[in-house]
Amino acid sequence: MFEFRTPMDRVRTLGRIEGVSFILLLGIAMPLRTYMGMDKAVTYVGWAHGILFIALALVTFIAWRGEHLSFKQSCLVAIGALLPFGPFVVERWLPGTSRIGMPIQVPPHITRGLFVKWRDVRRGSRPAEDLSNPYWSWLIESETSSYAANDYFRGPSSYMQVCEGGEAAWSAERLGQSETELADGRIVLVAGEHEDHYDPDFFIYNDLIIRHPHGRIQILGYPREVFPPTDFHSTTLVDGKLVVIGNLGYSEQRQAGVTQVLVIDPETWEVRQHESTGEGPGWIHDHRAELRDGAIVLSGGKVWVGEEEELIENFDDWQLDLGSWKWKRIAQRKVSIHIVEREDGEEGRLFELSMWESDQLIGGTGFSFDIPKEQWRQMSKEEQKEMKAMRKSMRKLKDLTPELDDHAPPADIEAYQTRYQPGGINYHKLEPDEDDFPSALLQIDGVRVRYQEETMGGVKLIIEGELPRDTEQALVEDLVDKLSRADGAPYKARRLLA
Repeated sequence: MFEFRTPMDRVRTLGRIEGVSFILLLGIAMPLRTYMGMDKAVTYVGWAHGILFIALALVTFIAWRGEHLSFKQSCLVAIGALLPFGPFVVERWLPGTSRIGMPIQVPPHITRGLFVKWRDVRRGSRPAEDLSNPYWSWLIESETSSYAANDYFRGPSSYMQVCEGGEAAWSAERLGQSETELADGRIVLVAGEHEDHYDPDFFIYNDLIIRHPHGRIQILGYPREVFPPTDFHSTTLVDGKLVVIGNLGYSEQRQAGVTQVLVIDPETWEVRQHESTGEGPGWIHDHRAELRDGAIVLSGGKVWVGEEEELIENFDDWQLDLGSWKWKRIAQRKVSIHIVEREDGEEGRLFELSMWESDQLIGGTGFSFDIPKEQWRQMSKEEQKEMKAMRKSMRKLKDLTPELDDHAPPADIEAYQTRYQPGGINYHKLEPDEDDFPSALLQIDGVRVRYQEETMGGVKLIIEGELPRDTEQALVEDLVDKLSRADGAPYKARRLLA
């Protein structure tokens, strides 16, 4: 409660003590003088209060000169000191009093002035522009979120800032950022994105963060035309240079059939967009890269194929020869993808039906997340006990959220329950991979079959191998029929990849 380590610690602590002295003066010392004739009570308490007032004014001035406080905040401290309970009310508007309950330790050299200067994201005005500054370095080293820092320094709301044409807050917390260690011990962090489009601080970066062995942090910015905003790429160290392949990027950057290749020279920090030829993977991202015999081999990931289909999985292996910079497909796997969606183009009800499914779990009707009665009987007593305990907990939630009853049931409950249980086909249910979250994963004749629910209420049927034509057709027709009956609206299938 009483700390004097930083300028703001001293302002807050002296403000609290001064506020208490003012209350003692008005609430105890003055009544003692008025009703009991104890003049010295006011003399001593008033003398102490005066010294504390002057001390508070002095530390506030020092904090303002050191850019820890704005002029407006300094005036608030002064006004608060003149009012009973004023310092306690004013404190909530001072930097360092978290409104979001996030503990944060700010070193003395990170001032509010530095925060104001470097709060916003920015791109380089020239290649390899040195944007290094103490504020960003502190965010990186301390792993402090930009949101917590913005709250600490009472920065502007990012929602209001962006709506009014301002910038997002610069952040070191990123997704899709690569990290590569050079031979001399330097670690290079390449670009990445902060959050996604739903977040007001969403931003795809085109910078380099270099962590030197002795602790120095260097941050280099680039113009967009030199170094495009890049995320979910791979970075491979080749003969001392960094080869950056792939990108998700902003929607307006994406080019179907084109693969982004950048080469970064750690000697000069030049970033060069490198031309490549041959049949490449296309606009790929979130893939794996491996250096093999003078070539970079890519596998996995997703490929953007155009506005209508958006992203599809990459099932093949691709090789970029580093001598000729020519692409070659080195492994092509037989995969069939079918999209099953409503005929009228409207969004399907699968998400709504999943909410209804949750309602049934909460209500304790015995129906729960694709567990047929036969499978329920096969569960151990311990598993059934855990499921019943979950239902009991969810019933309590239901009492607090009666709106959960609003979800309409499927038009055909049996069809919905068995939508990923193809009739007339022998299959074995598999556990999904750790990094894969299909709605259902089956094995049919040794071939993996995945059902993935899409955001628009359709289902993607992915057959990772070759099945007899009639078996594949039966899988598609079974899914179309069950989704149509469950939704109460006709569905259709279209082949995306064969």
